[in-house]
Amino acid sequence: MGYAASPLTPVDAALLRSFSWPGNVRELRNVIERAMITSTGGPLRLDRVLPEATPARVTHTAAEDGRPRTILDERQLREIERANMIAALEQTGWRVGGEGGGASILGISPSTFKSRMKSLGIRRQG
Repeated sequence: MGYAASPLTPVDAALLRSFSWPGNVRELRNVIERAMITSTGGPLRLDRVLPEATPARVTHTAAEDGRPRTILDERQLREIERANMIAALEQTGWRVGGEGGGASILGISPSTFKSRMKSLGIRRQG
């Protein structure tokens, strides 16, 4: 398309996986193209284009400002939490504790971070 866009964040990737994609690959491609067009060179803005897609097992309700709000199920929340923790670990070179570690970035204790890593099956590859 000739646009420069940032790669998908793990959270965006989890959101994309949470949709049923009844139109299969063509619908996914259309969403990515719309996101690239509306993002104008910055990070992809999936929040502007995903409400048009059909979510799988996701409930929409109105937020206080009248915009639709997506409610995720437990599996989707765990995917997002897992992706967020991996992103924090990758940013810190897989350092959990200490200043600038993954735990401090997320604002939790290193022991809580390690416990969640274990429960979410997060292990350093390689």
